[in-house]
Amino acid sequence: MKQTTLARIVETGLREGVKSIFLFAGCPPLGNRRDIITLGDPVLESGDIEDVLLWSLSPSQYAAFQKEKELDYSYAPDGLGRFRVNAFQRRGSFGIVMRPVPVEVPSFDALDLPVALKEFTKERDGLVLVTGPTGSGKSTTLACLIDTINRTRACHIITIEDPVEFVYRPVKSIISQREVGKDTLSFTAALKSVPREDPDVILIGEIRDQESMQATIEMAETGHLVFATLHTTNAFQTINRILNFFPEGEKGHIRSQLALVLKGIISQRLLTRAGGTGFVCACEIMKAGQSVRSLIRSNKIHQINSVVDILKKEGMVSMDDALVDLYKNGLIEMAAAISCSTDESAFVAKLGAVPYSRAKVMEGKRPSPVNPDTILFKADHREEQLGSFDASGEVSADPGGLAFRDSGQQARESHFIADYSILNGRQNGFRLGSFFHISYAISGSREKKATYSFWVRVVTGKKEETEVPVPTGLIGDGAWHTLDVPIPGAMRGKQVRYYMLVFDGAVTDIVFDDIMFTWGDRWT
Repeated sequence: MKQTTLARIVETGLREGVKSIFLFAGCPPLGNRRDIITLGDPVLESGDIEDVLLWSLSPSQYAAFQKEKELDYSYAPDGLGRFRVNAFQRRGSFGIVMRPVPVEVPSFDALDLPVALKEFTKERDGLVLVTGPTGSGKSTTLACLIDTINRTRACHIITIEDPVEFVYRPVKSIISQREVGKDTLSFTAALKSVPREDPDVILIGEIRDQESMQATIEMAETGHLVFATLHTTNAFQTINRILNFFPEGEKGHIRSQLALVLKGIISQRLLTRAGGTGFVCACEIMKAGQSVRSLIRSNKIHQINSVVDILKKEGMVSMDDALVDLYKNGLIEMAAAISCSTDESAFVAKLGAVPYSRAKVMEGKRPSPVNPDTILFKADHREEQLGSFDASGEVSADPGGLAFRDSGQQARESHFIADYSILNGRQNGFRLGSFFHISYAISGSREKKATYSFWVRVVTGKKEETEVPVPTGLIGDGAWHTLDVPIPGAMRGKQVRYYMLVFDGAVTDIVFDDIMFTWGDRWT
């Protein structure tokens, strides 16, 4: 592969807003945005991948890769910014995943991070942990915290990273960035020498073993402010992970140390921003006040998540509250919020407080309903049963049916109405039958079309959703119409958790009625 070809692939990926670029032999260049997209036409060969490795690795790194069959490293091609790269072997050929790293450290405002996180940068000692799954933006959040300290106070900041991602420009602080494999042999070796380098603030890219964890706690205990990451999803799991680094006989002592030094845990998830343009971070914030310290000492760690949800006055934010705020501010879609919630039924109940204006009641004659003997499920639109939401409009239960009106605040390719009344227990669950049936009437649109796109999305598992193909679109002449949609054979019999009606973003006013799933093989 020519370097100009790689540059073209990378430029396309950055323009499309991908969070990862995949270079695999036997596939065209691919990018991960909301889904997998193609970033170029030619199918890559093994030699293309090896060319990129030879350009981007030093001789010693290439030798290490050949020995270990995988390698994490940073790469900064001319004029294209910085990338965190993972190279690995897959079925005898090489694969590369490149994740773009901004040249400038993003600000809190640019990332829509909670202002409460800045409080951790004012600490003078102790331990702050940033946690979350791979790709959840932990490194970016840490970079914001470190750069805030760099801009607000004079101190010595040491980072130990594998690899170095963001490159800091000293403002008020001295910053020593050390990369594992280049500037130090290992995290363990670097942590042993750090106390002799007179640091005030220490960033540890990742804690991987008992020795690193012990050194981290001791540095926080001896007057340093330490930031570190773990691959955990909430405060309870994080503290358990720390304790599980140690044998049973040492856990009591570690709990006492941790209760003394812990300042807070930031647990985060990265979600697609509403409209599909980039990503936004949902942050759960646990501050280690007196109540949390007491729970850690007394080994009542299982109660910590409840404390986070209750003690909002102390600046704590639960993950579900963070998701509700992002949704209400129009930053994320409803489906994304629910998928990351800790308790989906309780979360939907919280969202029930979101107000919806009553849309215009439409009049007109509806077609006759299907034979009631064939009905498995019929949506209930009564106000007290309403479990339907949309992030881009107002949904209300009216005599005319389930009415939607576009809010006009966000432009998007499609709207959705999701019936979560099954999920939150207001409706009985059911297994898919043979057909989906719906009546509808469109009374307003911002763009005149003969038909408007429409499809049904059925969620059957925590991370399993399927779109039911609809043979025709919605007719926009203002009259009532009936739409019958066959359920594919492979989906029949699956338990429904909730379903969504997804329709053209050009529609501004629509009423749905007779929404039902049936088991009959034909209509009567």
